[in-house]
Amino acid sequence: IEYLGLAGVRMDTYPYSGAEFMAEWTRREMEEFPDFNVVGEEWTENPLIVAYWQGGAEKHDGYRSWLRSVMDFPLNSVLASSLVAEERFSQGFRTLYSMLANDILYPDPNELVIFGDNHDMRRVYSQLGEDFALFEMAMAYLATMRGAPQIYYGTEILAVSGGDHGIIRSDFPGGWEIDAVDAVSGRGLTDDQLRAQELVKTLFNWRKNSQAVHHGGLTHFLPKDSVYVYFRYLDDEKVMVVLNKNTEPHTLALERFEEVLGDAVRGVDVIRGGTYDLTSAIELTPRTALVLQVD
Repeated sequence: IEYLGLAGVRMDTYPYSGAEFMAEWTRREMEEFPDFNVVGEEWTENPLIVAYWQGGAEKHDGYRSWLRSVMDFPLNSVLASSLVAEERFSQGFRTLYSMLANDILYPDPNELVIFGDNHDMRRVYSQLGEDFALFEMAMAYLATMRGAPQIYYGTEILAVSGGDHGIIRSDFPGGWEIDAVDAVSGRGLTDDQLRAQELVKTLFNWRKNSQAVHHGGLTHFLPKDSVYVYFRYLDDEKVMVVLNKNTEPHTLALERFEEVLGDAVRGVDVIRGGTYDLTSAIELTPRTALVLQVD
């Protein structure tokens, strides 16, 4: 750690070595390197179990964890499926909304690591049925949701896979003269891959400077009419996120969000540019994500 100047490590299968051993190992690491971070992997869809391993709160059995961050597998387990599913009472955006409501279980949900896929699961673009509109929603969600986003290499060029780990972990295209596709220069990429690169670049470069996304509060509203809306906010910055699955143009009334919007008059579209008048209902383009910097 000291020699390489590492900022942190992802500790695979964190609980496997034993709870007390890992607690002491993490405690010593953090005591010696207080600016270091350890992210623990506990692969379960149950937020109660993931929350157990995060430090910062008393446990029912007296166990003390020194782990600051854990992988948010529960949220991951519903991200793609909620986007792909038809909107009904018990599926679609409501599953994402309901899982996020479990944040009350975590000592600090802002320290969770959120992700669409990783080296052990199908690529997120494949999980989404290779649907670019759903990919845009997933990237907008990861760029604006609480926690630290992890983007697996190749996501930005719409990498696809089945369950074969050799394919999931394929080489990144480019770097050699013989490569027909070079994702660094853009040579050989499809139009959709270039669009995906630009989308990811735009969202995450914007995210670097959004204090509301890094440190702000989070209020989300029950999905309605195939639209899910949430806000990230500080006293001096506000971000509105709208995920819209409607296949036809949709009018979004804003009265329901007044408690957060307040006297806001304008929203600047982070992804596409342009502005929205927030003093009245806004018109949503079919199947899009909208990230608005609110004035």
